[in-house]
Amino acid sequence: LERLAAAALVVATRVMQLVHGRGSPGQGFQAARLFDPTEITVLDVLIAKLEGKTQKQKNPHPTHTLAWAAWCIARLGGWNGYEKERPPGPITFTNGLRRFNAIVDGFVLASQK
Repeated sequence: LERLAAAALVVATRVMQLVHGRGSPGQGFQAARLFDPTEITVLDVLIAKLEGKTQKQKNPHPTHTLAWAAWCIARLGGWNGYEKERPPGPITFTNGLRRFNAIVDGFVLASQK
């Protein structure tokens, strides 16, 4: 039970950091503050898949910043990515992190020989 509570606290902390880091505030922080090197590798691949063909559908943030990572996690959580839309919130980031963690787990498993 303690482990479950600790895991929930980690997820909640990450979600709040993503909410705070979305957009311009997150451009001052590197994604490596919140994500490990394996997760950064997965983010690199996912962003290429999540971006659309038009400029409005591209991740507008500098590469490897917290805002860049938050954009990806929000997209995984169901946010459409358009800046004129309402910004993603805690529920979107929670859903995105769940999906992202599952993708990372699959990546790690596939990388093992």
